[in-house]
This record gives sequence, C-alpha cells and structure tokens, in this order.
Amino acid sequence: MTSDVIFTFSAQPDEEQSRAALRHLFRQNFVLIRSLGTALFLIGLISLTWDGSAALSGICLGLGVAFVFVVPPLVLRRIWRKMSSMLNLPITYRVDDQGVFVANELMEQLLRWPAVTRIEELPGMTILRVGDSAFVTLRTGELSAEEAAALTEFVKARVGRAA
Repeated sequence: MTSDVIFTFSAQPDEEQSRAALRHLFRQNFVLIRSLGTALFLIGLISLTWDGSAALSGICLGLGVAFVFVVPPLVLRRIWRKMSSMLNLPITYRVDDQGVFVANELMEQLLRWPAVTRIEELPGMTILRVGDSAFVTLRTGELSAEEAAALTEFVKARVGRAA
C-alpha cells in the first residue's frame, strides 16, 4: 500500500538541540560510565574506612568522581567536535513511502523504512534509529504543531516499533 503523502521541509540546526540528541543517544553509555564511577567511589570509601590505605582510597575516590562528573561531558564534547561540521549545516528533508531523504551541502542520504529500527521523540525533533548506533534526526521544531504531529504519525506508521 502506497500513499501520495510527501513531507518536504528544511531546517536550520540548533546547537543545543544537536547536543540534546547526542546526550539522549549516548545516555546508556553514560549510565555505564557513571555506574563504574560510583562503584569506584564506593570502593574508595570502603578501602579508606576498613584498610586506611590513603593512596589506594584516593585513587579510587578520584577515579570515581572523574567517571561520574568529568568523563561523560568530555566524551560528549569530543563527539560534538567530530560531528559538528555535519550537524550544524542547514538540512533538507523529504519523507515519503520510500523512506527519509536527508541532504545538506556535504552529503545526501536515503534511509529506507526497513532500515529504521525505532523512533525516539525529543522536543523539536524525531530521532530515527538504525540499529544500535546509527541515527538520523528529523528536526521538526520549525514545523507547525499540526505538521509535526502529521509527520510523526506518518513515520510511526512505517517503523516496525516506536519507542
């Protein structure tokens, strides 16, 4: 069954929105990193209390704090630096029964519906996930509320499972 529905629109990327998408996409990795940091911090406290070894305790406490508070923002900043040249360019979208066509001045990509494994919604954007790590963002913040809702329903109807 095909339809004649085609959504075509352009969007100007918003840096904060791009960072929010990256934080959302890497949240499971950051939970793992922060959990490791919490475990190291607790080991450091226990070591300090029971053993009294200040050196080992200090290393564990320091690493724990770093893994909880320092490492995730550094990783996010590094990812942002590597991807910002692509994420900051104006984007043109075409969404139809074939899939999602995304283009900017450096690239063109057609993402067919069978490749999309799930969708995730954030304010002003819909994230199309391709497997566990690849993604495409549909920036819907510049669309009217009705257009954004229609686009989201169109996409949900074509994706195997919605998140």
